[in-house]
Amino acid sequence: MKRSLSVVIVFLSLGVYFAMNAANSVNSFGLDLYRVLASKEGNIFFSPFSISTALAMTYLGADGNTALQMKRVLHFEDEGLHESFSELITSLNKPAEAYKLITANALWVQKNYPLLDSFLRDIERYYRAPVNIVDFVTDLDNSIRKVNEWIEEKTAGKIKNMLTRDDVDSLTRLILTNAIYFKGRWKIPFDEKLTKKDFFHVNETTKVEVDMMELTEKFEYYEDDQVQVLKLPYAESSLSMVIVLPRAGVELIELEKDLTKEKIEGWLKNLSETRVQVFLPRFKILERLSMKETLMKMGMVDPFTDRADFSKIDGTHMLKIQNVIHQAFVEVNEEGTEAAAATAVIMGIKMAMPVMPVIFRADRPFMFLIQEETSNTILFMGRLQKP
Repeated sequence: MKRSLSVVIVFLSLGVYFAMNAANSVNSFGLDLYRVLASKEGNIFFSPFSISTALAMTYLGADGNTALQMKRVLHFEDEGLHESFSELITSLNKPAEAYKLITANALWVQKNYPLLDSFLRDIERYYRAPVNIVDFVTDLDNSIRKVNEWIEEKTAGKIKNMLTRDDVDSLTRLILTNAIYFKGRWKIPFDEKLTKKDFFHVNETTKVEVDMMELTEKFEYYEDDQVQVLKLPYAESSLSMVIVLPRAGVELIELEKDLTKEKIEGWLKNLSETRVQVFLPRFKILERLSMKETLMKMGMVDPFTDRADFSKIDGTHMLKIQNVIHQAFVEVNEEGTEAAAATAVIMGIKMAMPVMPVIFRADRPFMFLIQEETSNTILFMGRLQKP
């Protein structure tokens, strides 16, 4: 009996180790992407996990310089990479009563277009992605509809009509999709009776009226001369929202320039239980990203050009990535949070603690992320510039 228990513990430990390897890749890429997106004005919201997972499936078929560029940009480690994603997907999809967290993958393949058995085997083994046969050549609209319906179903209706005719054409041969959906209640909900109209300061000269929620309780909290960091846990789960609020007089853009995984880990490591009076606006963000130019800017160039080598997918050098489309949704209110995201990698052939509580008043632009704490994976990440 002792030996059996030891074997179980070893397997569990390996599972956590593998999952954390994937989480490190997801988090590092997510922060790199955030810094690129932060150079533009406005709200930001995306799922590092969803984008990384869809591109990890694509990476299964990459070779040569194409694989090297993807590896660098996505912070992939070759040893155990796909086993890591497999373990992470398994851990995230564990059933729970108090919240919903679901992630799913799928392949959409042109009718009569042959893919290598080895690629299909590994896609099923590591990513549990079923193969769906469609016809981009002679039935494009219906094929797009099928992909969009799958995405809408897997995201509880929050991501609709993600792909359009501008994204997919008759040269498309394969689409790899990931979807993730989360809905959770706060461990300590906000009282709707305390929600009042207030102002959110977009910048020094612009303010907008918002529904400002209020709650005074003990939370994990950290502060220094630059930031206030607050962790709001979700009920009966290892999930939480972390809000990084710049100090009054500190511009969010200043924090974003120096944002690193180590800095975030340092903030989280130094959190301590403190009585905090929280002011947080209700907000909702829906963001759609066409990521080809962004990923090329980050160093993933060859995968989108005729130099692409995805020969491990179909045995030829005919495939390249046409685009990577990502859409994400989040809504935060008194009860909790609902968030969803989907990513489609579209591939085509080459032819074309005080007596008084600390005050945390989020009435100015702030960063936020939703993390799963067991694996330390950043599932969603964003910036609220204007509610």
